[in-house]
Amino acid sequence: MTDTLEPVPERAEGKQPGDILYPDLGVMIARGGPFAAAVKGGHNDESHNHNDIGSFVLYKNGQPVFVDAGVEQYCRDTFSSKRYTLWTMRSLYHNLPEISGYEQPHGRKYRGEILSCDGGMLELELKDAYPEECGLVSFVRKAGIRGGGFVCEDTFVFRNSGSVVFSLMTPDDPQPLDAGFILPSSGAVVAWTGTLSYSADSVELGPKLLREWGKERLTRVRLASGEFREATFRLTVM
Repeated sequence: MTDTLEPVPERAEGKQPGDILYPDLGVMIARGGPFAAAVKGGHNDESHNHNDIGSFVLYKNGQPVFVDAGVEQYCRDTFSSKRYTLWTMRSLYHNLPEISGYEQPHGRKYRGEILSCDGGMLELELKDAYPEECGLVSFVRKAGIRGGGFVCEDTFVFRNSGSVVFSLMTPDDPQPLDAGFILPSSGAVVAWTGTLSYSADSVELGPKLLREWGKERLTRVRLASGEFREATFRLTVM
């Protein structure tokens, strides 16, 4: 969210109709077929910041597939040193990986770099969004609309070895498949390549988010890898 006193962000048109890039915010919006997606870069000291560099939201036929939960009712902790203890502000509750046990910290130095934005896909280098203790040499995320569906491709290189646990936030009730799941409300079929173990947990909502989502909980899908040095994981939604 941009403060009302800040300049209106620059807008650059993508190469496909309906694609928009705001380069100063690092945000791309893309549409294709039944899908609409937004992917963000930026840094973790933005106005009204969440620790969410590289996260995305996705809708199919106007129905939410993967979401940003939003924020609960403002309280003392929301604008204090405890802000990033609130689950809604943490990268663990956005559509992002936990890397070797580390989530994204707060601070301007934790940032993403736009590598390219072309044909409805935003490519980001995200190694600097995570602490050095992760041991990352590179973490490139390329996400957006392609081939009539949504694609998120993540390539990791560690100095030695590491592991990842992806989080995917949805208001739906996933129905697991082999290397995938279905979200019945939107009809979205989610699949991935790479060896990942599936689990899911419930995230209970407070009064404000309960009213906004019209339900008592969201679901957080967790996809966990083993140890590796270099690997690419590809998530597709059709």
